[in-house]
Amino acid sequence: SCCPGTPEPPPYFPCKPGQQLRWNHQYDRQLWRLGGNTFTTACADMDNDGDMDLVNFEIVHWDVGDSSDPTELLVNDGGPTPHFVRPGNEATGLVRTFDNHIDWNAGDMTGALFDFDNDGRTDILIASSDYPYTRAFLFHQKADGTFEEVTPDKGIAHPRAHGVAVADFDGDGDLDVALGHGLARCQGDSSCYPTHEVHLFRNEIGQDANSLRIALVGGPGSNRAAIGARVRVTAGGVTQTKDVGGGYGHFGIQHELVLTFGLGPVCDVEQVEVRWPDKAGTTEVWKGIRANYTIRLRQGDPDVEYLTP
Repeated sequence: SCCPGTPEPPPYFPCKPGQQLRWNHQYDRQLWRLGGNTFTTACADMDNDGDMDLVNFEIVHWDVGDSSDPTELLVNDGGPTPHFVRPGNEATGLVRTFDNHIDWNAGDMTGALFDFDNDGRTDILIASSDYPYTRAFLFHQKADGTFEEVTPDKGIAHPRAHGVAVADFDGDGDLDVALGHGLARCQGDSSCYPTHEVHLFRNEIGQDANSLRIALVGGPGSNRAAIGARVRVTAGGVTQTKDVGGGYGHFGIQHELVLTFGLGPVCDVEQVEVRWPDKAGTTEVWKGIRANYTIRLRQGDPDVEYLTP
């Protein structure tokens, strides 16, 4: 046994003779055994049902089989005590084909959840690095809630993607992406850049749809940046929920504080509800908002300040 007085471990398998042993998750799925190699957890309302779901970004190696959890979506069941369900990547469409099919490694250390095409559904960007032939993977959420990969030639072609920041860098109403580049284990990998480069990817897809961008200013009892505020936007009979975040995940990922809501073909916003991050959880509502603007909402002020379109 591992230690005196402890029972023999349940079934396991070795990855290679003489190497360390791996836990086999096919043996059971007890919650306390489901440790992955999680580097980042990102939160978003992926299915527009009003609660926050999770995506865990994981490092997985080809030789471990089912003993390590892959990067996957965990869906909040909406109950009074949150319980997160794993539909599985086969069901959600998050299965990937790696460029080196045999000895592949998923170095998914960072990632982001955002609506790149402004259709009102949150998409997934996986930034994978530190192992040969890793890269950025962009997944578009379809109308049925499943995902399909946007191939690099049509989306984001960036090897060894490490670190991500999402913002409307050019002010055109959609979200652009800045990606870093990792150089770990680059020997023999021709995809590596010569230096740690940061590349900016300008979004030329999202401006084909309508959007609303919201900047919040917290009042007394809240922080001025409104970090922790929850915003619900109702347009076309659909309510989207987003939080103002103050950073998360590996290397302290931080996106812009202005929230971008994709509206698809919808031009008018029925209402915007803000729950401010003060002790009371103060909630305010603004109605009749015009789309395709950046607006500023101040806690305690009923007026809407329209900024640049």
